[in-house]
Amino acid sequence: MVPIVFILAIAIIFLVGCGETDEACQFAVTRALDKGNYDEVIKRLERRSCGYSDKERYINLGAAYAGKAGLDPLDIASEMINSARTGQDAEKVVMKLLSDKATGTGLFYMRKSASSYKKAINNNFNVCQPTLEDELTKDACFYGSVISFAVVGASFNLLIENVGLWVDPSKLDCNTDVNRNNNLDTGDASGCAIKYAVNGTTNCQNGVVIDQGGINPNITVRGFNFEYVPVIINANASKCPAYPDKTIHKLLYIKGDGTKSLVVTDGYCSPSDTTNKCTESEVDGQTCIPCPVFTEDQNGNITPATVESTIANTINDALEMAVDQETRDAINDFINTNCGPDGCSEAEIGNYLYGG
Repeated sequence: MVPIVFILAIAIIFLVGCGETDEACQFAVTRALDKGNYDEVIKRLERRSCGYSDKERYINLGAAYAGKAGLDPLDIASEMINSARTGQDAEKVVMKLLSDKATGTGLFYMRKSASSYKKAINNNFNVCQPTLEDELTKDACFYGSVISFAVVGASFNLLIENVGLWVDPSKLDCNTDVNRNNNLDTGDASGCAIKYAVNGTTNCQNGVVIDQGGINPNITVRGFNFEYVPVIINANASKCPAYPDKTIHKLLYIKGDGTKSLVVTDGYCSPSDTTNKCTESEVDGQTCIPCPVFTEDQNGNITPATVESTIANTINDALEMAVDQETRDAINDFINTNCGPDGCSEAEIGNYLYGG
């Protein structure tokens, strides 16, 4: 009689040797997606195709990364479409919807999701046409467009910090609009920092200036070069006499060619160790800085999240991937109102933030 232990050992060797079948892997992926076990989907599909076509594989990965970011793309699409129908600002509607999901980690997974949908169509946005008949391609275009717009909304959230007051400026007061220009102070600071990054402007309008004496152009975080820029918002003496000037801390990414872009940040940290958190009152531009958010590009490289990459370029991607007219209308409304016929540039995003 053959010992049971021997039989079990042979069975285990057989199973390990054969590996999981594609059918079993696909079943596991479907079940994991249904149960919200997104890590399981990502673990499987990042290392193998499970017999899926590239398009199917990346669509499933896009769904898993969106789920990991806490997104429901259909909810976002519904809000975008409703904004187009009712004449609301789509980006503000989406910003408000994502206000509790706008974190550095959330933005990382949103970008991974958007990248997956782009890979599903081989980054060929030309296939995303209203007459598209292939349902899988249509799904990749639709979800890629919606998630890309979510990336824009989450990035705005992190830059502005108080999305409720951005959406409804009627509630601004001296605490949040110390120069009383009817624009959120954090919007002024981000817009002015972009002006400085793009063309060296240090004296913006409405009493918003760059503190040149406080700039530190020599910060390294995770091997990338940054510049710390304090923005001073001068208090309106007649309307906010009891309030002091306000300093808002911003960070610029210095690219390899020497040009700069405003960084999306989340809280404050040590530049030598981003897990070592500090507080706003401790920011000195050297040992404590606005904590840069890092994302992953389509080649798998970790890069700083900037206004150029996560807003200007991404909103243009969102428009190009939109396959239904109402989603396209919602995105186009923002671009036509705040940018130009060639899409959005960082300078135009700066004007939008500065002007509210």
